[in-house]
Amino acid sequence: MTDLTALAPSGPFQHAGTVGRVRIKVLGPLDVTADGQPLALGGPQQRLVLAILVAHAGSPVGTDQLIDAVWYDELPPERARKTIQVYVATLRRALGGDDAPIQSAAGGYVLRTDDVTIDAHEFETALDAVAATPDDHQATIDRLSEALALWNGRPYADLEGAAALAAETTRLNELRLGALERRLEAVLALGRHRDVLGELDALTADHPFREGFTELQMLALYRSGRQAEALRAFQRTRLTLGEELGIEPSPRLRSLETAILAQDPSLDLAVDAAPVEPGAHRSGTIRGYELREQLGDPGEVTLWRAYQPATGREVTISVFASELANEADFVKRFELEIQSVAQIEHPHLVSIFDYWRDPGGAYVVMPLLRGGTLTDALDRGSWSLAAGLHLLEQVASALSALHRHGVTHGRVGSDAVFLSTDGHAYLVAGGVVDRPPAEGISVGADIGDLARLLTRMIAPGDVTADLAAVLDRADHFERVDDLLRAVRQATGSDIVAAAAGTVEGDVPVRNPYKGLRAFQETDSADFHGRSDLVGRLVESVTDRALTAVVGPSGSGKSSVVKAGLMPAIRGGALGGDWLISEMFPGSFPFEELEAALSKVAVRRPDGLIADLTSDDRGMLRVIKRILPDDDTRLLLVIDQFEELFSLTGDDGTRRLFIESLVTLAADARSQVRVVVTLRADFFDRPLDHPEFGELVRAGLVTVAMPDEDS
Repeated sequence: MTDLTALAPSGPFQHAGTVGRVRIKVLGPLDVTADGQPLALGGPQQRLVLAILVAHAGSPVGTDQLIDAVWYDELPPERARKTIQVYVATLRRALGGDDAPIQSAAGGYVLRTDDVTIDAHEFETALDAVAATPDDHQATIDRLSEALALWNGRPYADLEGAAALAAETTRLNELRLGALERRLEAVLALGRHRDVLGELDALTADHPFREGFTELQMLALYRSGRQAEALRAFQRTRLTLGEELGIEPSPRLRSLETAILAQDPSLDLAVDAAPVEPGAHRSGTIRGYELREQLGDPGEVTLWRAYQPATGREVTISVFASELANEADFVKRFELEIQSVAQIEHPHLVSIFDYWRDPGGAYVVMPLLRGGTLTDALDRGSWSLAAGLHLLEQVASALSALHRHGVTHGRVGSDAVFLSTDGHAYLVAGGVVDRPPAEGISVGADIGDLARLLTRMIAPGDVTADLAAVLDRADHFERVDDLLRAVRQATGSDIVAAAAGTVEGDVPVRNPYKGLRAFQETDSADFHGRSDLVGRLVESVTDRALTAVVGPSGSGKSSVVKAGLMPAIRGGALGGDWLISEMFPGSFPFEELEAALSKVAVRRPDGLIADLTSDDRGMLRVIKRILPDDDTRLLLVIDQFEELFSLTGDDGTRRLFIESLVTLAADARSQVRVVVTLRADFFDRPLDHPEFGELVRAGLVTVAMPDEDS
């Protein structure tokens, strides 16, 4: 099979002889280059020997210490000392022979640092420089941003299980978190608190026990006019520390809460630290990702190489401009399109790690494929027929998987195909790196685009008359597999007859049964047997502002709402344009509501939480402010409503949330319909609130346990 590796950028490995300046990277997988070219480091044990020498760079490491590290959990072989000597000799040859920085010393070996650059040392040098000029906030931000950009994963990521590196890995990780805190402190000192709110959201979620991040988040929220959210951030940390560790927050964090409650003037920004102009000195982060390098020209959608600190991996992020992300059609379709693709697993379909949308924009996170796009490769020239057919097989198998799940692509082109450096092609689904595909895209249109992609790839002289005839009528084929079969016959090539490795006519069958998991909206094609119940729900939502779906645990309340009602409304059962958002009450229902509303909002004014919690009309006001200025209506689904009584610990919060729903339902001009799902054993709890209890009774739709025919 043709190897595509040569079509993607790569560098030759050096092995021996004189090498130039050596650079060693350990803030991620262990990597060594000389004059920019990668050096071969051998197998895991040999790499571990080098890693230990790097961790102790400048100091001797005894041979016995290396033996203990390499064979940590097993008995060393009799020739262990000789094996270590061979490993070191091999590494010295790779690093320059007699001039290599590894030298014998004191019963072992030492890595000299005079001719070697180590990224961990560069990182620590930058931290020392920052400590020497603590009052120069912009210099601190610049230096620490450059230092943090050195990180490409967890330290020694390819040797994580090595006990000998555990202490060094922990030390470096701690230094990194400290650098993040120091950079954020400097950003706040310059008055750019709003710039880092998203980053602090992610950091406090990833490091719930690190109170320094919570402190910075509380201060940033307070200075942004979001006092109530700042206090809730404290309560979340207090709850986490109490439940997980049985301790209270530190005196420092408790003092900050007291100061916020008192609106202490000391929390205000210093007079000489005036905020910079909007957009200046952006921090280069979005909700837990550090943007490293822009890939391609900016537009409605911009691709970035980015780093995710929480998982220690580099990723690709599609960042959608706010103008696009706030278009009504985009809001309605983005999340559903992404969810539909995210549930499909296929070896040649680009996975979706994460996604987000709010009025500030939207993004989709994918693996980092270092070979670039097929467009980049084709800019360097056409391919041979064999290489083109090899890629066609891989891309077609991914496209066929989308079609089997009821998803069409809409833009099968060279920009939607990414290459890895190991000879593989990956299809990015429509809407991941560009606009969501238009409604009504057919399977035939996708197949036609696939054929045109092959035409563009291969040199004109390789397109025979028989192949041209197949490609010209490609959009008439009913399945991707049919096109592949016809291309194989026209070229006499042995490409796979059916996508995804199936034999002709053997189409993989999805298991439609979800077990104990509720059906989601993307599972609507598998949801059967409850059409009468869905019809009753549609009638109730048509007539009433609030519908309560009540039934015993396991009866399928959530499934009928998500896989039955929601697709029916999107399909026009109620007429008009509808936005749909879901939430669970959890411990902090107003925060959950804010997050749910942000997913469908076309504008997001500051202080939403403060407005939501100000009085019982807050929910009504906020929804009117964030919806489009047209006839668009909102379906708000509050799943597992019993959490409001079982998880929400504050009685005042629970009462205000219920009163807000009553006020929302009473507004004759409201464009909102609310559907709550409630376990039957909690049915008496809403009745403790007379007005809300009456709403529940009036909009009650009961769900019985499914029988054999359901």
